[in-house]
Amino acid sequence: MPTIRPSPKTDLTTLKISQPAHRALAAAGIKTLAQLAKRTEAELLALHGFGPKAITILKPVLKANGLAFKGSAPATKKTAPARATRKPSDPEPAQAGSKAADVRAIDAYLASLGDWRGTALAQIRTIVLAAVPGMVETWKWNAPVWARNGNVVAASAMKQYVKINFFKGASLSDPDGMFNAGLDSKVMRSIDIHPGDRLNAARLKALVKAAAALNNE
Repeated sequence: MPTIRPSPKTDLTTLKISQPAHRALAAAGIKTLAQLAKRTEAELLALHGFGPKAITILKPVLKANGLAFKGSAPATKKTAPARATRKPSDPEPAQAGSKAADVRAIDAYLASLGDWRGTALAQIRTIVLAAVPGMVETWKWNAPVWARNGNVVAASAMKQYVKINFFKGASLSDPDGMFNAGLDSKVMRSIDIHPGDRLNAARLKALVKAAAALNNE
């Protein structure tokens, strides 16, 4: 009979996170809370099998032990929260219905890129949220996905370009020729943005509105 090998174990196995998340930590050599605190949220989310839900579960555990993910402030005496002041260049705030863990995962993803792709995705995020009232931010398939009565559009950073994917793009009118990828798909259409490309915010906003309207039909 073949030998069945148990999943890798760590000192964190008592925490109630998923088995894929446990295996991801073990594979990365993370065995203690102290080692966990040496990683940023973005680094952990990049591990295969480790998702935003695990971040949500682990954050209060670290806080209870006076720790925090790298780049986050450790637990201190509670003070009244400061009133946030949003600059015009900041992304639109997440719409009602977005889960805090999903929003944090998207924030961490954009921050982890650190190049023109992160800037482009932040601009796309602002346009999408401004296009449709009630648009919900979600984190699926290791990418930001925006939904309104169903998935509408997703965006992700590839190695050399940024991809905007419209889930029902084949059903959309595209008089401006925005779609330049996935043209053979029966359902989806995509916009690939390369370094130096200029994103037409007005045309993208119109496409997002039309895409969301399809979900209401």
